[in-house]
Amino acid sequence: MQKICKRCGKSFEAKSPRSLYCNEPVTLKCAICGKEFQSYCNPSAPTVCSKLCAGKSVKTKVCPMCGDSFQPKSARQKYCRKPIQKICKQCGKVYTTYCGDLTSNTCSVECRKLYAHQKSTEAYQQTTRVCEWCGQVFHPINNTQKYCMNTHYQTCIICGKQFEIDLHGSNKQDIRKTCSDECALALRFADGNPFQKPECREKAKQTNLQKYGVEHPMRSPEITQRMYMRYKKRTGYPHPSHNPEVRSKSATSGKLSKFELRVAALFDEYHIEYIHHHMISQDDISHEFDFYLPEYKFLIDCDGVYYHGYLSDPDGKHVLDYYDEDRLSLVPTDYMFHVIVEGQEEKDIKYIVDILKQIDSSIFDYEGELFKWCRSIEFPYPEYDEVRIKQDYAKLCKCHYDKYNPAAKLAISAINQFHRSIYDAQVNNYPSPKEAWYDDKLLKRVITNRLIYKNDVNPYKILQGFNISKICPRISIFNPVLARYLVEKYLSEYSTIFDPFSGYSGRLLGVASLNKTYIGQDLNKLAVQEANQLAEFLELTNYSVTCADILDSRGSYPCLLTSHHMLIRNIIVMNPKSEHAMSG
Repeated sequence: MQKICKRCGKSFEAKSPRSLYCNEPVTLKCAICGKEFQSYCNPSAPTVCSKLCAGKSVKTKVCPMCGDSFQPKSARQKYCRKPIQKICKQCGKVYTTYCGDLTSNTCSVECRKLYAHQKSTEAYQQTTRVCEWCGQVFHPINNTQKYCMNTHYQTCIICGKQFEIDLHGSNKQDIRKTCSDECALALRFADGNPFQKPECREKAKQTNLQKYGVEHPMRSPEITQRMYMRYKKRTGYPHPSHNPEVRSKSATSGKLSKFELRVAALFDEYHIEYIHHHMISQDDISHEFDFYLPEYKFLIDCDGVYYHGYLSDPDGKHVLDYYDEDRLSLVPTDYMFHVIVEGQEEKDIKYIVDILKQIDSSIFDYEGELFKWCRSIEFPYPEYDEVRIKQDYAKLCKCHYDKYNPAAKLAISAINQFHRSIYDAQVNNYPSPKEAWYDDKLLKRVITNRLIYKNDVNPYKILQGFNISKICPRISIFNPVLARYLVEKYLSEYSTIFDPFSGYSGRLLGVASLNKTYIGQDLNKLAVQEANQLAEFLELTNYSVTCADILDSRGSYPCLLTSHHMLIRNIIVMNPKSEHAMSG
């Protein structure tokens, strides 16, 4: 589409109907020093050649901390940032820092930790609690202490002997009820403990199979669903993993991964203050960010390349990515968010350090930095190597699920790679993802809402922000794992499956993974062409995908699998035996 640039008046090829400027490289003169520099044709382009010249245009200011006059480097710089001498509040040592509101009170990381511990201890020494075991009043040393430091005793429920117990570091349900292993064994078999007998265990197993259809009640989907509904009614969360209190306790008791230890070590090396495991909750979702820099309102997550799906598709158990959108939606609008990808630790930490230095100098623009990065790359189509795509499909061919797991998305990389027309498709009257990407206003809106983060390893992941913000919701893709599950459960007796709306190959892959013949058709010529390219790449043989209209289709098929429920109202010749021939 040819348009006239509103800035320079030249004709250019518009990437979207909303494009107003050509964004072509131009040579401008610096408004301060007159030096020529390279920019681009856009109203948001800089008019000065460097940050130094940008600062020269700002008038002299008075530092509110020391009262000295200084020449700021930008209009937002508040403090003079000159070197000053301070006395460490922990060890009394004189050290050099900079005049500003973010200056530290201690000279080193070690002193900072000791000082923080000292202040925490002093705060708790001014409070009192009642011991939940003996009722004595005591001064706690931390927020979780429930029992005083006195010696506590328990009465053995078997022999009645008084014995000493250690309450610290134990949950109430873990406290011993017996004085010895002999009494514990006697308690275990006090009522005969029939479920330890093989014949009783077998009888219980058969009872569960007759009543629930499974060996144990907790393996029944109906029972677990009712359990989660009761849990949500009691706590407000649909699953214990969404409960921030449960997740916080789990993270506290768990060990740090080697990846997180490397990142923490780099933060210590650069003397960056951080909080490990920072929980943010909203409504019924929550996420625990791996690191939080409180002085800068900076949230950081560490993405393992395997667990977060950088190397293979999610399998719903070992490889997951379903909460990546949750964490984006929880980032507050006045915060910054960055993902450190495994293997990029040193590079990303240096990038973060550079950002913090610019923030200290009041010359950093987070939103402008993200916009500049997005405009430096083309539309972030997903790009996978051939080995990964074939391995993901091979995993689909081998997988088996007793019940459908929506978090498993095997072979989805093949769909993302070959069906690029997905990103040109519109949902209702919303723009397509590609149109929204090249629209400066929409892109800036997503950035302002903190729904985009820089990701050089896999830029495709940042498109989640457009879908979360509902600026351009992406069309739904039929999960190949769901297609395989449905065919295995309902259509296992049929060797040929017909699909009148083949779409974006989700059902093609699910059927082909079971070595069954797939016959598909669709009105979208481009989607049909992409589906055949995908099938040819994966060397599929028992398939046929053609361009056709369902209203012009003739013939009979043993069974049908599709996602269009409106087909129920159409007259379709089907095998009478196929009671599950249609599934959506």
